Amino acid sequence: MSLVLSGSGSITGLVPGGIPSEDLAYTPAGTGAVETTVQTKLRESVSILDFTGLVASDDWAPAIQAAVDYCAEGAGKTLHFPRGSFTVKSPIFITTNGQHWVGESPGRGTFGKGTQIVFDMASGSCIENGTDDGIAWDSSTDYNGPQLQTFENINFYVKAERRTDALNSVGNYAPGAYGIRDWRGGHIRLNNVTFEGFEYSFWGIKSDFSTLIAFIQNTVCILGQEAIRFQCMTFTLSSATTQSQ
Repeated sequence: MSLVLSGSGSITGLVPGGIPSEDLAYTPAGTGAVETTVQTKLRESVSILDFTGLVASDDWAPAIQAAVDYCAEGAGKTLHFPRGSFTVKSPIFITTNGQHWVGESPGRGTFGKGTQIVFDMASGSCIENGTDDGIAWDSSTDYNGPQLQTFENINFYVKAERRTDALNSVGNYAPGAYGIRDWRGGHIRLNNVTFEGFEYSFWGIKSDFSTLIAFIQNTVCILGQEAIRFQCMTFTLSSATTQSQ
């Protein structure tokens, strides 16, 4: 028995009463398309909504962490964040290469009709890329942390109590709060990302963030009424080269 789709694709092997998705064949549309299974096709896309059973007391950290860990099991998987505001009450740890997070837009959650991750801790890091191995900042140790991370269309917002640094005319930031903390990894791409209220939007500890493999595009850092927008920025080993509008 075959189920014909609205397009030119089809699902074959369907029988009355239903069978497991791993036993259902799926043939994509297009000349030369390769047959796969329905389960394999569906698992090409991963969403944090797939892990809502782990959300408790409005804390999405366990669900997002489970999604991150699942994506780490298969290279090339993209983690999707729908529109809305998602509170995390503990850091999210990335321990492998190639994470790719994609939201709907860098607006402020439900009100901004975008994807927002709200960091609800007094201090610390929203995202930890790698872990601290005790090596000092000026050590000559190789860059051995996770690399090739990409974040797109997400607003990172810190909920902690803010303060104003009158000396430097910088206002409304949460002391000791970091958006992304990178431990000797680097190669981080930020595209259409907003960091709001963090003392440090990106902080690299022995990071190769300055070796021509980090790319920032359309990224905004907001401290109170102050906002810095990076239209396009690349870093070299010896200096920073910027192109902005």
